[in-house]
Amino acid sequence: MLNTFLNKIDSLMLYKLAFSLFVFSIFVLILSDHWELSSLKLVGLGIEGKEVGYFSSPSWWPNFTIFLPLLTILLGWLLKEIKQTHFKLIQSNMIFDPSTKTIINSVEVINASWNDWLRKALNLWAIIALFVILISYFDCYSSAVKPTYDVDLENMKEIDWSHASLISENIVSKNKNTIFNIIAFTLQGFGASLGILMLVVSGAYGTFINNYSNPTGKWVIIPNKKSDDSRKGFEHFEYVGMLLLFLGLLACLIIYLTILQNTYLSNEALSLSEFLQSLSKETLMTPLHINLSNVLVLMLGIIVILVTLLAVPIGILSYSAKKAKENYSFNFPDECDALNGMKWWPYKWLNSHFIIIAISLAFFSLIFPNIAPYLAILYVGSLVTYVTWKIAQYFKTESI
Repeated sequence: MLNTFLNKIDSLMLYKLAFSLFVFSIFVLILSDHWELSSLKLVGLGIEGKEVGYFSSPSWWPNFTIFLPLLTILLGWLLKEIKQTHFKLIQSNMIFDPSTKTIINSVEVINASWNDWLRKALNLWAIIALFVILISYFDCYSSAVKPTYDVDLENMKEIDWSHASLISENIVSKNKNTIFNIIAFTLQGFGASLGILMLVVSGAYGTFINNYSNPTGKWVIIPNKKSDDSRKGFEHFEYVGMLLLFLGLLACLIIYLTILQNTYLSNEALSLSEFLQSLSKETLMTPLHINLSNVLVLMLGIIVILVTLLAVPIGILSYSAKKAKENYSFNFPDECDALNGMKWWPYKWLNSHFIIIAISLAFFSLIFPNIAPYLAILYVGSLVTYVTWKIAQYFKTESI
């Protein structure tokens, strides 16, 4: 049954999953408001009147209503684009069988290899996701459900909106609070599993391309010597690489909002607006507030940057282009002059410029959260300027 489910994971299924997550998160928002759990205020523990309701969270409702569904859509788009890239490789005569010294013309060969590779990666993801969801439910029981009935606050060190039901003044109904907490922690485990799925798919495709760039498999990737592009066919990987980068940046945004949430819970500000104002008054290079939650989230952010922003779209794709040139020179020594001047970098110059800025933005935003809004404004401003310039150039050309 599990294998049947994993075999059905494709772009269309992920699109449906994104829509379902969006609808379910809207249901949670409506439920929290209907049960008066959306605007709770903390009482006791020396922090009187701190807003800890669902709508007061800088991470929960934006992540689950907007950014996680969007990440799921991009992940589905990536799976679809991978198949299209394979078709372009076949059309460009870039898949070579070293045993028979012939070009492979069937896209099913490369797709079958990728599907088998992806299935193994998804089996690993299923085990990790199950473990994460079980931990989430254990956390739900130990930190929310059980204390709701015990009402024991002595060991509480950090208060989240989900723990507001522990304070007797905030309890609307123990049963309603328990149901809502179970739903919320289910979303938490599901969201973490989606993030892990993104890392698994990204890593799987990186290792897949790396494996079939070496002359040890049943087929290898070679450059397209007839391509007019200096990347000799590896420009086909640019779209996949850019999607990986967008996925990584979106994941970093989700992680950044989670860091803000963890910092808000430990801050003296009584409301989210007051908290954001206090951040604006601090120096830009104020380092990350250190606590256990932020350290764990930061570690996840570093993994995302290393895998989805650096290793796969930059390191592995560039290395694969280099190995492909070596494969071609080994199998066609008399024709290797056609690859003189071939570039290993798979991106255009302008895309490279934005890639470097984006990765720097992601890294510095996680280490120094206060600087993130300013870097984001500069980055978006440069993108808008570029798009405006391209539109102006287009209409100028059309008028001529």
